Amino acid sequence: GDADNCPETIEHFWSKADVEAYMKSSFSSKTITWSIIRPVAFFENLDDPANYNPLSKGAVKFLAKPDCRTKFIATEDIGKGS
Repeated sequence: GDADNCPETIEHFWSKADVEAYMKSSFSSKTITWSIIRPVAFFENLDDPANYNPLSKGAVKFLAKPDCRTKFIATEDIGKGS
């Protein structure tokens, strides 16, 4: 969802909403091309020794409800799209 629609109790999301609002107000009338990228989880975390390489075990578990969908993105794809 949008950073500006986050729960009020999650303060660090509001700083992101402030940055997005600043960008919209500062750049919307300019000829600058820009994007807001909101990654949720990184694929690289699933193949990382510090996270015990969950992909190498054949299953990935999260602290989330079973019906909760998580969006993943690769950091390389962020670079390509930026």
